[in-house]
Amino acid sequence: MDERGELPAERREHEFRGAAAPGEVDELSRAEHVEQAVILCERRLLDPVVRLDPEAVEALLDPEFREIGQSGRLWSRPEMVAALATLDMSSTLDAHEFSDPRVEALAPELYLLTYLLRSGSGLTRRSSIWRETEAGLRCVFHQGTRLA
Repeated sequence: MDERGELPAERREHEFRGAAAPGEVDELSRAEHVEQAVILCERRLLDPVVRLDPEAVEALLDPEFREIGQSGRLWSRPEMVAALATLDMSSTLDAHEFSDPRVEALAPELYLLTYLLRSGSGLTRRSSIWRETEAGLRCVFHQGTRLA
């Protein structure tokens, strides 16, 4: 993955097929797929159009979602959905730069994503925990910390 969270065009499954034991290729392919899907879902949550659509946000947030905001406030899923629907996103996320994404499996079907986000309000280091469910990936936890 490059700093934008995308796989290089020249990276193909056959490049690691010869070094893998039977069954490992499928597991590596699945891991890369999940990594890309987690990053894609996080980027959707940063999209101003998605953020202003309560149904789209609810589809991405787990029912047990919690967020610790930059002020230290703890947000629940209903509070976050309502707050995002009323925000003026044009000043904060229209021109944002998503970089240095890293996805780590914490447990089966549970993934930690960390990344940097530069926007009009500055640079933040962000972390999200995503759960794989029958309905798709859902964000369980998020925290953003402003960098000095």
